[in-house]
Amino acid sequence: MQLLKVILLSITVIILLTNCEREIDLDLPEPTEKVVVDGSIESGQAPFVILTNNFPFFGTFTNDIVNQSFVQGAEIKINNGEKEVTLDEICWSYLTKEERQLFVNTLGFSSLDSIPDNFEYCIYTLLGFVPEMVGEYGKTYDLTITTQEGEIITSSTTIPQPVPIDSIWLEQHNDEDLSDHYRLFMEFTDPEELGNYYRYYTKVNEEPFLPGWGSVFDDLFVNGQSFHFTLDRAIPRGIEVDFTTFGYVKSGETVTLKWATIDRDVYKFWQTLEYAANSAGPLSGGTSIKTNINNGTGVWAGYAIAPTKTITVP
Repeated sequence: MQLLKVILLSITVIILLTNCEREIDLDLPEPTEKVVVDGSIESGQAPFVILTNNFPFFGTFTNDIVNQSFVQGAEIKINNGEKEVTLDEICWSYLTKEERQLFVNTLGFSSLDSIPDNFEYCIYTLLGFVPEMVGEYGKTYDLTITTQEGEIITSSTTIPQPVPIDSIWLEQHNDEDLSDHYRLFMEFTDPEELGNYYRYYTKVNEEPFLPGWGSVFDDLFVNGQSFHFTLDRAIPRGIEVDFTTFGYVKSGETVTLKWATIDRDVYKFWQTLEYAANSAGPLSGGTSIKTNINNGTGVWAGYAIAPTKTITVP
């Protein structure tokens, strides 16, 4: 009798699902306007911050809207407890032709023709080298943003002590037809105290560093141990993925691993954001992104970068 009930219930669910063809119009409320902060300071590097306005999830997304989303004219101060600096604002529209060419070269393009006519991009950083305001291990960096409208946004992040990579190596694909594909492995030794958090990036040949699709880890299950595991070759989001070879590097390629130690707040931001991005779908539930920004959203992140490791695929 119980089995019959289960079968009848399953048939009912299937009928309901296969007959869901009704069009439903939802009157979605406008999202609360927030400034989105994308900021970081790495060990040995100057800070940088990008400010944008948020978008409606179901809104129109065009180049013009993206260009207009940058928050310009803000005053951004960084304080490390010993010195405070004000960041310089740099926008594409401010640059000379020579400066624009240098910029596109750093992005991996060879010609300005690759850039649309209406392209805009703004960043806040330090134009001159300020040795007292490059990232240092063990220091805390307070961020204060004042927009042109007088809105004040704050955050704080710490650059922890680095945890070095012990070793990296490659293992060949077990499919003979894909014998020129290799998986990257790494080993590291977690410190004895619990509560360490990590993020990794890879670059292949002269490509830029990209974070993996699941780029963050904690030491909950490996605390104080030497531990090895596989890492995916990072690729940009939005491109078509062949899951047969996803995460592998190919013969003749040189892969470099960048390994960063981060604090808990930065870990929680990337963990929740990547979970939301990797589990998106029409039946997926919403995920609350754990931001460390007060009166805004996004992340202000400190990264303790360990010495990179490079290996060439045979």
